[in-house]
Amino acid sequence: MGYAILHQAGGSGILSEDVTAARENVLQGKTTITSDSGDEVAGGTMPNNGAVNHTLPINGSFTIAKGFHSGSGKVSQNVATKGAETFGAKTVDQKILKDRYISGDQVFKAVSHTGLSSGNIKNGTTVKVSSNGEDIFAVAGSYAGTKRPIAATAFRGFGMSSSDYTPSEEATFTMPLAGTVYYGGISAFYNGYGEGTVEIYKNNTLMDSRNGGDGFYVRATMVNKSFSAAKGDVIKVKATATSGSATLCMIQAVCIY
Repeated sequence: MGYAILHQAGGSGILSEDVTAARENVLQGKTTITSDSGDEVAGGTMPNNGAVNHTLPINGSFTIAKGFHSGSGKVSQNVATKGAETFGAKTVDQKILKDRYISGDQVFKAVSHTGLSSGNIKNGTTVKVSSNGEDIFAVAGSYAGTKRPIAATAFRGFGMSSSDYTPSEEATFTMPLAGTVYYGGISAFYNGYGEGTVEIYKNNTLMDSRNGGDGFYVRATMVNKSFSAAKGDVIKVKATATSGSATLCMIQAVCIY
């Protein structure tokens, strides 16, 4: 009887066709028979990446490399946190800084306009509340202001007797607020000769006057005149009938503030 001795490749009795792991499935530095090692022991080709650590930027990503990982690495992200905050309207810009994790509601309070009515705003003036180039409120004023009239009259010979006269009169008013002074006046002489003056002052500085000299049927007037006045300005009107038998001088101012 004869005997035959069979030698198996690799000496382990396992062939490449008996396994499913290829060299790429075996860690580098390790050896074994693989499905692609031709029945021989071969080294693995899988990269050993060890412990992989990475920090992600905002909205960033990280590609996990092919290979073996030790399991002790980690991918992390360190983002500043912003809690809840309520914003009110200001005269300067406000902003929420970028690259923040919003952990609470950010509330921008609505702009209110209590008291912002046309009756509280000077006529001809429009008050606007705007943001980012857009008008939130726009209210046109209708308030015409408080009016205070002052007047002065001087005359000679306009009473029961030619000797009746009021040679001079003046009136003053102090502006409680800034505003405009409108005024008008006349200095007239009839049936004779005379002289008289109407004048208006601001803080004792002459702003305007009409002076009538000797002459027959002379009349000097100022109509539709005005000037601005600041808070605290003293407005004075003055009429003076200096001479004559039929002299009339009148001036009136309306202070609006």
